[in-house]
Amino acid sequence: MKSFQGSTVVKLDTSGRLKLPPDVVTDFKSVDPTGKVFLKYMPERMVCIRPANKAPSEPPSDSAEKDYDDDAETRIRLRQISLLSNYDTISPQGRVTLPQSLLELIDVKAGQNVVLVGFGHGYEIWKPETLAEEMRKELEQRHRKYEQTRDKVTE
Repeated sequence: MKSFQGSTVVKLDTSGRLKLPPDVVTDFKSVDPTGKVFLKYMPERMVCIRPANKAPSEPPSDSAEKDYDDDAETRIRLRQISLLSNYDTISPQGRVTLPQSLLELIDVKAGQNVVLVGFGHGYEIWKPETLAEEMRKELEQRHRKYEQTRDKVTE
C-alpha cells in the first residue's frame, strides 16, 4: 500500500477548494484511480483526507431499514459519518472542496493557508497554528518521556 509522506502549505481558494500539489494528486490516484476522496474531521482539530477506497467501512447497506432506537453505539457512528465526514472527487485541476462545516470545525476560512501532512493512509489538513501547538505539545511529551527514561538509566 502507498505510504503518504511529507508536508506542504497550501492556500484554500475563496470557495474553500484545496488545490492539491501534483505529487499529492498522484499519491491519491495511485491508490484510488477514480480520484474519489474521503474527508473526515478528527478530534485533534484537523481533517484527514484519504482515498475513498481506504475510508473506514460504511454502515451496512440495510442500515436504513433497521431500527436503531436501542442501539446508541450505531446511532453515534452513523451520526459521525453523516456530520463529520464527506466524500469528494479530485477535479481535473487537482482541487478538492472542503465543506463549510468541516472548515468551521478546524477554524479555517476560505482564502487561508492550511498545512497538508502525510500520515500513512492519506493526508491531514491542519490550520497552521493548530498544527504548531499540537507539535509543541507532542515534543514536550516526548522530551518528558526521554527525561524519565534517562533518569531511570542513570540511577
